[in-house]
Amino acid sequence: MFIIQKNGASNKTIRMPNALIEQLDELAASEDISFNQLVVQCCEYALANLPVNNGKITCTEQFISKKKQIKAEFQKYMAKRSNANEATILQIFSDAIYATQHRHADLGIDLYSVLIGKVDIDEYRNALEKYFIKIGRQNPEYHARNYANCTKQLKEFMEETELI
Repeated sequence: MFIIQKNGASNKTIRMPNALIEQLDELAASEDISFNQLVVQCCEYALANLPVNNGKITCTEQFISKKKQIKAEFQKYMAKRSNANEATILQIFSDAIYATQHRHADLGIDLYSVLIGKVDIDEYRNALEKYFIKIGRQNPEYHARNYANCTKQLKEFMEETELI
């Protein structure tokens, strides 16, 4: 009996850097396959060879890409552990991730390094204080202590939920 099966392929528009498109075009032409076939094979290979991390965050970039999800879980976690309102919890999260913001790259400390303990919370607080002095922030010691404390709370959450 003849059974018609649907291919399961779909169209999707993606944007890629021009240089990458040129490289892929050249490679596809040299291998005598279509651009599309090459992109599919590249994606399949990349997915098949992703490092397994058991759902754990392994770098700041990964934290940033999952920030929305982590933020939502952090809110639930903090709501259960404290009587802080939602606005306060969101401020704690925002202060905790200060180091991930590109405009603060001069701070020179990677958030992931703090979260995994490679950089001690006190070391982070000292770096924040020096940075706040450098940028002319009022009361740098107070703000550094507050931001470091917020990061400590985020670190505890990440450890307890086994995200790191």
